[in-house]
Amino acid sequence: MLEQSEFAGFSFVNPTGMLAGKGDGAAKKKKKKVNKADLRQFKWYHPDWSRAMVASNLAGKAAGMFCVRESASQHGCFALAASIGTEKAWNGLITPSDDGTGKTKYGLVAASRFNNVPDLIEYYQKNPIPVGAGDIMLTKAV
Repeated sequence: MLEQSEFAGFSFVNPTGMLAGKGDGAAKKKKKKVNKADLRQFKWYHPDWSRAMVASNLAGKAAGMFCVRESASQHGCFALAASIGTEKAWNGLITPSDDGTGKTKYGLVAASRFNNVPDLIEYYQKNPIPVGAGDIMLTKAV
């Protein structure tokens, strides 16, 4: 064991003279397991917002600001609205479908299907949604 008094005044002093953790000595953070079936935990999910409320919250926001809500007209679907940097938002419908194995997959715009809505959101945060004149990337929830 090293004599810890020789390191007095340094920021790396370990007063117990023992490593705090195992392996490299660094304490490792446990990754919190996310239940992706419960959308209420996500900042972007506003199930009770009306289309008008979503539009007013996105109006004039930077492109990529978005939120997801329950679809008022399509039972079991979700409405995604994203700011395109103007007063008008881009709207899309997240639709569930059976993947042929009895599992539900969710899709938006493209043929890509995802196991759940959070995975879909994560994908479109990294890959632009085509909106005609340009593409939009989901960046920040409202």
